[in-house]
Amino acid sequence: MSQSKDLFERRAKLSPAQLSALQQRLRGSGDAAAAPARPQRDAIVHSVDDGAAMPVSFAQQGQWFLWQLDPGNTAYHVGGGLGFSGPLDVAALQDAVHALAMRHDTLRTVFRAGPHGVPEQRVEPTSTLAIPFVDLSTLDAQVREMRYGEIVREVCRTPFDLTIGPLLRGTLLKMGDGDHQLLLTMHHIGSDAWSVELILDDLARLYAQRVGAAQTVAVPEPEVRYVDFASWQRKWIEGAEGERQMAYWQRRLGGSQPVLELTTDRPRSADAKYSAAQHLLEVPAELARELKRQAREQGGTLFQVLLAAFHALLFRYTGQDEIRIGVPVAGRNRPETAGVVGAFINTVVMDARLDGHMRLSELLAQVRDTSLEAQANQELPFERLVQALRPDRTHGGSPLFQVMFNHLGEGDRPLRGWPGLQVRRIDLAERAAPFELILETIECEDGGIRAAFRYAAELFEPETIGRLAGHYQRVLRAFVAEPVCALGDLPLLDETEHAQLARWGARAQGRAEAATVHGLIELQAAARPDTIAVVFENEALSYRELNQRANRLAHRLIENGVRAETKVGVMLERGVELVVALLAVMKVGGAYVPLDPEYPVDRIAYMVEDSRLALVLTRAHLQDRMQLPAGISTLAVDATDAGEYTATNPEVPLSGDNLAYVIYTSGSTGKPKGAQLCHRNVTRLLSATESWFQFGPQDVWTMFHSYAFDFSVWEIFGALCTGGRLVVVPFWVSRSPADFLQLLRDQRVTVLNQTPSAFGQLVALPQAHEGGLSLRTVIFGGEALEPQRLRTWIEHHGDEQPQLINMYGITETTVHVTCRRITAADLGQQRSPVGTAIPDLGLQVLDARLDPVPVGVAGELHVSGAGLARGYLDRAALTAERFIAMEGGDRLYRTGDLVRWTAQGQLEYLGRIDQQVKLRGFRIELGEVEAQLLAQPEIREATVVAREHAGATMLVAYLSARAGQAIDTAQVRWRLGRVLPEYMVPGAMVVLDALPLNANGKVDRKALPMPGIDSERAYAPPQGDVESALTRIWSEVLGVERIGRNDHFFELGGHSLMSMQVVARVQAAMHADLTVKNIFQHPVLMDMARSISQARARKPHAQALSEIDSFIDSLETT
Repeated sequence: MSQSKDLFERRAKLSPAQLSALQQRLRGSGDAAAAPARPQRDAIVHSVDDGAAMPVSFAQQGQWFLWQLDPGNTAYHVGGGLGFSGPLDVAALQDAVHALAMRHDTLRTVFRAGPHGVPEQRVEPTSTLAIPFVDLSTLDAQVREMRYGEIVREVCRTPFDLTIGPLLRGTLLKMGDGDHQLLLTMHHIGSDAWSVELILDDLARLYAQRVGAAQTVAVPEPEVRYVDFASWQRKWIEGAEGERQMAYWQRRLGGSQPVLELTTDRPRSADAKYSAAQHLLEVPAELARELKRQAREQGGTLFQVLLAAFHALLFRYTGQDEIRIGVPVAGRNRPETAGVVGAFINTVVMDARLDGHMRLSELLAQVRDTSLEAQANQELPFERLVQALRPDRTHGGSPLFQVMFNHLGEGDRPLRGWPGLQVRRIDLAERAAPFELILETIECEDGGIRAAFRYAAELFEPETIGRLAGHYQRVLRAFVAEPVCALGDLPLLDETEHAQLARWGARAQGRAEAATVHGLIELQAAARPDTIAVVFENEALSYRELNQRANRLAHRLIENGVRAETKVGVMLERGVELVVALLAVMKVGGAYVPLDPEYPVDRIAYMVEDSRLALVLTRAHLQDRMQLPAGISTLAVDATDAGEYTATNPEVPLSGDNLAYVIYTSGSTGKPKGAQLCHRNVTRLLSATESWFQFGPQDVWTMFHSYAFDFSVWEIFGALCTGGRLVVVPFWVSRSPADFLQLLRDQRVTVLNQTPSAFGQLVALPQAHEGGLSLRTVIFGGEALEPQRLRTWIEHHGDEQPQLINMYGITETTVHVTCRRITAADLGQQRSPVGTAIPDLGLQVLDARLDPVPVGVAGELHVSGAGLARGYLDRAALTAERFIAMEGGDRLYRTGDLVRWTAQGQLEYLGRIDQQVKLRGFRIELGEVEAQLLAQPEIREATVVAREHAGATMLVAYLSARAGQAIDTAQVRWRLGRVLPEYMVPGAMVVLDALPLNANGKVDRKALPMPGIDSERAYAPPQGDVESALTRIWSEVLGVERIGRNDHFFELGGHSLMSMQVVARVQAAMHADLTVKNIFQHPVLMDMARSISQARARKPHAQALSEIDSFIDSLETT
């Protein structure tokens, strides 16, 4: 076993020419024991080049499709260079390159769409390849460097025209005396890594022949042509072996197609066009030896342990239980292909099923078995598998896998055979990224391993990939040091990272003094008794009056049996009496339970019963609305003369640890749960943020939100505990942006607290930007804030006065947890920045096993510190689940919110874990879609929800227009398709006058109307000539009889090959320049028809320009 493995690894290090010789030797030996028995196959027949069109291979078909999808994409350019030191014969080299093109048919091959759009290839009899010579040696250093960069970009970035060729181009540069560079780029449709080595070997021999070098080795002709292989492959796939391999992969990968949910630093783009960057990691020789030993002990190979480590790393980064990685294989199992230039390379999908309890040794065993099975089934073309499995081929997404792993048995071979020259390889960094992340490992001569992480530079910061590489090395060390370690226990983070995360999440302040809320208000009443405290419409109370009225009601409550910790329901409409009632309950040690009269009767009844209220404070006209259980009494605040009771402060011994209020929040079971908050929770929030905001008597606040929403706790007591004025906003004013704007002006409000949705309606008013406001601080909370929403406001008001503050928080952590000032620089962000913690809170971003996740990786936010609620009322099990007891008596609250640390130590909010939307295997952050909608000039408000329809999930966007604007949903969908992957474009859009808000000022999702999905998705006949013609073409290609204008090409069974057939038929029948990219961007028939109509409208203009251009050419030649 060991000897066979050594032979296998030695074989992998052979050059193409050496491997060809070995295969010839093995074929001649007839040793049946040399390799496992494989099915007998027909030989590849060498054909005569008669210039006829030939079928393409499946790899070429895939490349042709990608080229049609985006002809300008350079992700599949194979580039590099050679540096020559010594006396180079320029003419000989240029002639050798030309001879190279004549030797290898693939370099003279061109492609075209044949009948029904199926691609064909044809070998040109002569080569048009020319290698221009550019002398840069005479330029000064700075100019030479600039010109060199321009040439490199031109060689690498210039798109290939596969219909014209050639598939190889280059430039020869003279950099100085005895210093030349040959820059070459090929298209992947005609080459692979093996082909590059063949070309370099052949080029050296051809050059040597031309300079008359002694002992020149003859260059043998390839046994077969690539077109012969393509024809053979088409026949092979229909045979028994092809069917067997197809059946294997369908069993292995059939069913749902998971998408790797690797968190990126920036959102993915619609076209997935990214430039490549690279991070190198050197694995020491000692560790590499130990990895090989570990692999041998488990009957595996180094390749398998490196791949298993990559699986483990991605599992820890994503938490997904199935990870799929693409692995390239040479695809040259037949010996006659060893000397042929062409795209033989194939890709196999290596999947792993993982969980946190799986040991590393168990994962390695699984990867070993999977890779052996994959090796036995590696010849099935990946493109054919994609057609069979029909994964979502949404434009911008890679099918079946999103990351790739490639292991090379050795690094670049030394370049020899160039007479009189020292030759070195030149890496041309100007390339696009075909995948989001590729890990390439190379075994080095010194025994170490060089790991190259190639990544999409537009998605990831270099620091992010650097951390990922470091974590990969830690996983490798764990494979050696502790192979029985469970995946969930892998120590990804080093001490420095742990310390950094601990520092970012640490509490800057200790436990605050145990002050009470009413105690702080009483201090204000004593210090400024005649200052106005509360205003409602035409009624105002000074601090003295507020305190005295609250005292009288408090004594009345004591008379009715209210004591410390007694829960008292408060069901009052907005007004000064509401504020009096809340303060009175606190003064006697009771905890108020808000029962907003605007809430549904059933919800109020549930909260009354669940909280086991002793008493409900209300008004006489509201008593009839309540359905109170027996034993619960009511006290009408307007039914008795309050003057009967003393106005002095009640002498009730209380502390900050006494319960202050119980607010009910939505529960996952559909039943709300009561969060219990203490006085200390509120007063420490104010003291901890005092240095940030410096609230004081100069400030005027609004109570805009329902007192059943915890934002109101901040509004009411933030104002009164700091000596400010509280303006209670009438309910009808809170629902009228124009009237609320007038209130802000009239009352000279300085501190405004808003949900982004409510503020958006205010900003939409033209008069909001006419001046007259006194705002110094606007604080957002209650829902995620996409900075894009503030663009209009900042354009009119700037970001200094008022300052715009985003405060993330939840009821169970006392209103606010983090704080982040929003400036104009944030407007380009498409995620919600929530900043850093309030000083007396601790933050941790953890995975499902409560382990810290690395910087940049998504995890659940956990909060500790003085803001945590006591727990849920009478929900001991739920309290224990969400408020985790830690060592030392501390507690950790699981927020259920997905966040990530940025490299700057700031938090970004990604969404609710329990509201993650999965659509066709893709995880979607609805906020990202909403941000793009809000970026549209005519849209004022936008929210996106997932709706179930006909057993499937679809996205529905609800929109309202800016003043004087109209929303064309077809145009909006069209524009979204240019910036978002198709699966993220809402399938239905509903335009409303304004989005409905609930009593808390958030978008009321339950009040959003159901879209006319049935009518939108039901059959609608085509309209107009273009839609009718397109319907016929779809029907012919898809084999579907009835097709309507709302039908989706891929949902009807379309795939990449069919899309090419549609393109060919549209061009033939309608003379329109439809492209494959158009089909992916506009898969709905009526949208595709609109694209065709627009292309046809542009064509006369382009044709006229072409005719003028041709006429000018004729003038210049006469």
